[in-house]
Amino acid sequence: MSKEMPLSMVNEGQEGLVQSVKGKTWCANRLREMGFIDKAKVVVIRADGQGLIVGINGTRLALSNSLANQILVTC
Repeated sequence: MSKEMPLSMVNEGQEGLVQSVKGKTWCANRLREMGFIDKAKVVVIRADGQGLIVGINGTRLALSNSLANQILVTC
């Protein structure tokens, strides 16, 4: 069974499935609008300690670690 963790903890090159986005703020709503919905496949392209570049729905997005902490995934 896969363990649920924040997207910020996923290693470069690793894929995960979005389980949820924490919070009801406008930021969380915007993340959902950008494709971070239940069971969406996301891959971490680059992680440099300050943020991530991820691929989701054929798009590359840059996220700060604080935003990536709001996205829970399983790997």
